Amino acid sequence: MELRLGLSETTLQSHVRASGEIHSNRSHLYLSLEEVVQELKDISLPQFEEARAREGSIPSWTRIARFAGSRPSSSFAIALIETAVLDFELRSEKKHISDVWQVQFETPTQSTVSILDETIWVIDPTASRVRVKTSPGV
Repeated sequence: MELRLGLSETTLQSHVRASGEIHSNRSHLYLSLEEVVQELKDISLPQFEEARAREGSIPSWTRIARFAGSRPSSSFAIALIETAVLDFELRSEKKHISDVWQVQFETPTQSTVSILDETIWVIDPTASRVRVKTSPGV
């Protein structure tokens, strides 16, 4: 099995505040498994295209999982197509993912502190989690 890994850094148009920090760059990690790429090219995408041509429109994302075969790489390839179709449907209908999957509980809040810092730790009293950085970049 051939494996390719790539990393690229992107400069954000505007800074993003997250976890008590200001971020101006975003890392993108790419992983390519040759078996999944071949599955997409040779089987999954042609199968998807046949269904689209036969039906005259893109099949709903809810049906894509049924296209999966028994090959180990098939589930990964179909998941990529399923996600792309879901994204396409949401964008074309101007919907958000929460319109499909409603929030069932509130996301816990988290405070991040560093034992490497000399500043006083400020922990949000409503935080249900505290993350402690123990080394640079972690």
